[in-house]
Amino acid sequence: RHHAVDSTVALLRAGESFLGKGVVAVDLAGAEPLGFAPAYTPFFKQAKAMGYRINVHAGETGHGQNVIDAIELLGAERIGHAVAIQHDTHAINLVREKGVFLETCPTSNLQTKAVASYQAHPLGYFLRQDLPLSINTDNRTVSQVNMSQEIQRVSEAQLLGAQGYQRIYQQSVAAAFCEPSLKAVLLDSL
Repeated sequence: RHHAVDSTVALLRAGESFLGKGVVAVDLAGAEPLGFAPAYTPFFKQAKAMGYRINVHAGETGHGQNVIDAIELLGAERIGHAVAIQHDTHAINLVREKGVFLETCPTSNLQTKAVASYQAHPLGYFLRQDLPLSINTDNRTVSQVNMSQEIQRVSEAQLLGAQGYQRIYQQSVAAAFCEPSLKAVLLDSL
């Protein structure tokens, strides 16, 4: 979102020859003003037509409507953050109905002040609402956290026990943008 919308077509074309060879999806991230989605609708329609899977960072900065728009207007299959939907029944129902996967990022959300503490993070609430989700670092180099640390912090905040983590791992594998054979290997390792 930090670049001009018209520059996105060049990005799609640059990645097109790598689709199926390591490139699987396109993502939209950056500062999140309310109502950002309409400007990107043509870009995401083109991306989908070219074979890209769709990921959108939305709902980190207090706008649940951005999650709804990312799903309805941009065709998001995965949403990064989604913190803002915890009090938005329509958004939660839409995520559940469409099977949209949520990529939660507790440390990043704490650092950006999207949540006041790990205990205030909606990850546990999302699990109780039966929403498919994963735990992520968002950006390891910016947040200075790796996956082991992220899981440890979530566990220490008592947001997640061993069974919850196993469920999240299984959901993460199921929602991965990869071949079924790789998913089988990953589930086998559990």
